[in-house]
Order: sequence, then structure tokens, then C-alpha cells
Amino acid sequence: MILENNLFLGELHDLRKKQDGWMLSKFDDNTLKFARQVLALETSFYRQNCPVDKRIRSVTPKLVQH
Repeated sequence: MILENNLFLGELHDLRKKQDGWMLSKFDDNTLKFARQVLALETSFYRQNCPVDKRIRSVTPKLVQH
């Protein structure tokens, strides 16, 4: 069950509520609740007052074989 979702911080799951076999076609989903619509939060966007990101170094990938 996903408790929180954030573009930058990722998702917070409660794996205690995970139902075994949920991805199988024979899973009985009659006990699941429908998703509910929520209103978007009101927010204001502001110009960031910080330096832009800049490249500090480059790396070249190397093939690693065992």
C-alpha cells in the first residue's frame, strides 16, 4: 500500500498491508476499495534564487568483466 508519493523523495510503502498474489489473474479483488479523488493542494511557484547546476567532472564508463 502506498502511503505517500513525492516526485523527488519517492514513495513510502506499508508492506505489512501487501496482499500476496495481488498480481495474479486469480486474485480476488472484491475486498479492495476504489481509489478516491482528492483536490490538488493550492501552491505558488517562485523563481529559485540559487545558482544553476553545473558539471563538475565527467567520467568515462569502463567495461568490467569477471
